[in-house]
Amino acid sequence: TYWLQEGSDLVSATEDILEELEGAVAMWIADWLGEVEGVTAERVRLLAMYQAGQRADAIEVMKEIAAGKKPKKVVFWWLGRMLARDGKKKEASEALERFLAKAGKKAAWRKEAKALLAEIKN
Repeated sequence: TYWLQEGSDLVSATEDILEELEGAVAMWIADWLGEVEGVTAERVRLLAMYQAGQRADAIEVMKEIAAGKKPKKVVFWWLGRMLARDGKKKEASEALERFLAKAGKKAAWRKEAKALLAEIKN
């Protein structure tokens, strides 16, 4: 029931269903998240844009966030996934390696990042 959410609750609800989003619904959520402030909201908005098909734009802005002063490690995980899905293996590998270098041994998505990195390198 993400459509009943607002602000940070919408961000959390969207993050939970991100893989299921597509097309117009993903774009509607991305537009709505544009009004929500915060780093997490911006990241989730970009992921929704990516799911809606605005891949190049979403990747470009995610790269800018990753190049920022103190990007969160999760930015490299999502950037790596986006780049891998777009067939940009070298850039995806670099992003995933940065994520793994920053993430602790028990970090969320660490196992998935290692598996994706191994898949890309094969």
